[in-house]
Amino acid sequence: MQREDYPRPDAVRPRIRILDGEWLLSADPETAPYTCAAPESAVKVRVPFAPGTRLSGAENVVAARELRYYRVFALTPFECAGSVILNFNNIDRSYEIYLNGNPVGAGTGAFVSSHFDVTALCKVGENFLSVFARPAKDGVFRGIWGNVWLEFAARSYFAFVRTTIVYTDKNLYVQGNLAGETEGLKIKTEIAFRGKQIASYDYKASSNFTLCAPLKRDVEPWQIGAPALYDVRLTLYNSKGGVCDTLYTYAAFREVRLYENKLYVNGRKTFLRAINDGCVYHGAGNTAPSSAIIAQDYATAITLGFNAVQFDDVYPSPKHLYILDKLGLAARVALVLSRDDRPTERDAASSAEENVKLITRDYGHPSILFWLPYIDFNGNPQLQAMSVENYGKLDATRIIPPTSGGKIYLNGLYEFRCDGTDTEALKAMLYIRTNGGVYGEKEEARMLRADGALLPSAALRKLPAYVGSLTLGRIVRNDYLSERDFIDGYAAAYDAVAASGAVGFTYSYLVDCGKGGILDEERNFLLSREGLRKFIAVNKRKAFAES
Repeated sequence: MQREDYPRPDAVRPRIRILDGEWLLSADPETAPYTCAAPESAVKVRVPFAPGTRLSGAENVVAARELRYYRVFALTPFECAGSVILNFNNIDRSYEIYLNGNPVGAGTGAFVSSHFDVTALCKVGENFLSVFARPAKDGVFRGIWGNVWLEFAARSYFAFVRTTIVYTDKNLYVQGNLAGETEGLKIKTEIAFRGKQIASYDYKASSNFTLCAPLKRDVEPWQIGAPALYDVRLTLYNSKGGVCDTLYTYAAFREVRLYENKLYVNGRKTFLRAINDGCVYHGAGNTAPSSAIIAQDYATAITLGFNAVQFDDVYPSPKHLYILDKLGLAARVALVLSRDDRPTERDAASSAEENVKLITRDYGHPSILFWLPYIDFNGNPQLQAMSVENYGKLDATRIIPPTSGGKIYLNGLYEFRCDGTDTEALKAMLYIRTNGGVYGEKEEARMLRADGALLPSAALRKLPAYVGSLTLGRIVRNDYLSERDFIDGYAAAYDAVAASGAVGFTYSYLVDCGKGGILDEERNFLLSREGLRKFIAVNKRKAFAES
């Protein structure tokens, strides 16, 4: 398989078994969890696609209170001789997992990856796996909608690994922990660049480790449009030289910061032209049918003149992030609470665990420049402070703006949304810099009296700005006037953002999911050939002027 076809392209083991494909599905909540047989009412479903989608094969299944999945798989004596690790990429939203009638684990969160050492529960021959999924309070319910797979290793193996390259000292650091006994074990770290090995180091293994691998040569940074990825192979050896585990990952030299109201990536001033990806796939919901369609979408974005992708409505999978890394597209990733327009402190606390897992898992992806904590249109200074401070401590290598719209209580980045086609309102917002709208002096004075923690316009004008969404209306296919208005509006909005000195903007959507877009759900262009030519010319002309 190509790296992008693995469920976790940033943590590849050579020995895996994909458990996607045909499962049995039941909406019967009375089935006992410890049984080792599916109920007679169960229907066939194709994982990893959510029930109700065409590719799931279970279009008529209505997710009510609970979905119960069942799958039988066989293991050989060789596979059972070492460790067996069961992995899930996405289960929505509260779930319990059983193997051969025994509890494996439970959790919450629609986007985190979960892995369980099921060695003690496995047996040679047939094994019976069952997963019970329940919805969250918001009613979003997709059941299993990510890859399911097994990984095989020896009794001692890499339980967690994270790679970091420090831009200033040209060292690669590997942090992680090992499962099983570590006495007498060694870790070999091999680093390659463009197919050629450039460094190799041996270390004594320990349960928790941090390894430093100096590269001793000039390094090439990961730049937007010019990606440079360093391949890393980690091998765990026993005292006799036998291989216990092998893990393939990668790393990149990338530094991002705001300086004098400008965005710099590796010291290069950068203007982001981002496009929103709602991760909507025809007949498949939010699950990409293949890595090829993800790569096609992002290659289209590059062709159109965009250099970044934003995720608002859904968190990207590891495959999405790897392809962004590989193609050299920047990413702005909204953390999970951003789906709720009115988050409470309890909502923030319940999502914090999932966000910590996501940031920890995806820390090594150089494409991610921004973590977007949440959208707080209501205004809550405690939530803003908690998100920015907590996630900033967890990951100091990225920009974490205090808000993605609405009221601003913290200095950092002035980020707002412009939902409409009124370029004059956009210009006013960029110039005046207000909390959630275009206000006069009297209106703002009243707001500040009512909420003294708000930042006034005078303070906001000193912040670097980013327009988090330009919604310019929907393109109507074969409508020349609508198309011309759209392109003219896009050019005018681009001019306004660039002239303001902002660090970038996000156009609404690449694929039209009811909110505007350039492609329909089947990936057909909504713009005519001439319209595409004009649209691309606008982006190229602006990009050339910025350079």
